[in-house]
Amino acid sequence: MRPLDRFVRIVYLLGHTSGDAMTPTDTPESSGNESKPYKRRPRYAGTHPKRYEDKYKEHDIESHPDMAAHLRAKGITPAGSHVSVLVEEALACLRPGPGEIVVDGTLGHGGHARRFLEALGPSGRLIGLDVDGVQLERTGRRLTAEYPNVSLHRGNFAGIAGVLGKEGLSACDIIFVDLGISSMQIDDPQRGMSYKHDGPLDMRMDDRLKRTAANLLAALTEREIAEALRDLADEPDHAAIARRIVAERAIRPITRTVQLVDLVFEVRGLTRQVWRHQQRSSKSPPPHPAARTFQALRMLVNDELGCLRELLRIAPYCLRPGGRIGVISFHSGEDRLVKQSFREGLHTGVYESAAEDPITPTHEERRQNPRSAPAKLRWAAKPQTSDHRPCARGRRTSTGRQSLTDTRWLAALVHHAAVDGVDTSSDTCGDYQRMYRRLGCNDAADGVE
Repeated sequence: MRPLDRFVRIVYLLGHTSGDAMTPTDTPESSGNESKPYKRRPRYAGTHPKRYEDKYKEHDIESHPDMAAHLRAKGITPAGSHVSVLVEEALACLRPGPGEIVVDGTLGHGGHARRFLEALGPSGRLIGLDVDGVQLERTGRRLTAEYPNVSLHRGNFAGIAGVLGKEGLSACDIIFVDLGISSMQIDDPQRGMSYKHDGPLDMRMDDRLKRTAANLLAALTEREIAEALRDLADEPDHAAIARRIVAERAIRPITRTVQLVDLVFEVRGLTRQVWRHQQRSSKSPPPHPAARTFQALRMLVNDELGCLRELLRIAPYCLRPGGRIGVISFHSGEDRLVKQSFREGLHTGVYESAAEDPITPTHEERRQNPRSAPAKLRWAAKPQTSDHRPCARGRRTSTGRQSLTDTRWLAALVHHAAVDGVDTSSDTCGDYQRMYRRLGCNDAADGVE
């Protein structure tokens, strides 16, 4: 008998002659074992899971903290989780205090919200908004189990005035929004937001919206697609990519993320093999060829600039005297809107102070969380005492600026259709609002059908 066979036989015999082993007729109940039945872990090819749904340890990161530490040491965000950016900086700028009311317009994974709640104490109050119903439910369960002073609403931050009205409030002390999409949304192939995974071309942050990215690509004209790629993502090949999309959809519908990635590769004259070689051979690898296309399409589907513009317009009227607002942006167009709005507020006296320069992540934060690299935080604060009040929309002073003297204007903000009445003809946002109306999907700002 070979040594290995002898060893296997000995182990077999020991296992069946042990007094502690159960006989074939034994059951867990009869042996006093109350543990749950054994459940096999998910099976996958190779030694490590590659597919999002197979990464069972990362989806249950609280039960596997060693996995979380291992991945974050490598600068990787575990699947199914999110690392909030500029948390300490946001707390330092906005200075939440006991008893104050904070509106977190992008609750997400709750990283910022938890720190706000710690600073607010039991006498404070946090109102959380998010358009992602799944994420809102998950984060809401965690926060409400620990903090009783939390109220949650599913909706876009552009509708903050209506949410305050539902809460019986006319204003709050702090408004905070993080405009970046969460890692859970990026990593989930079914959301269709990443060029790294094959999935349906959806890209909706709120599944109540009418149009997906595939719907828009099928309905937009070549000129509208090109303008969106140019204006929302600074895509240098916007015209060629738009032309290729229109030619492809005449043959077959573009419904998968991999189809869109392949079209961009064709326009750039690349193959996946050549691209992988470039990634490996370069010390500073260039961004993915389809990154800008996906960014522009996602921003278009969710009308992200339109929602931000509406928030910036109504925020001063939803803040108490001495109130503060903080915005974390990840896109040059978003940061430009925030900077212009805060500067205009300083000029008109709506704000007393504002950040002169954006606050960016430290080198250590970028190392631990590479997705934080493009983040920029800007803040502004209202005067402690102010006679600045909202006016009836359309009334202007002799200087041509809108006067702020009639509080009745705030009531109109509860009816969020006011977003359609805003004059946005000075930039591309107006064109996109008209495009949404033409396609019958002018609901992105509200986040509902």
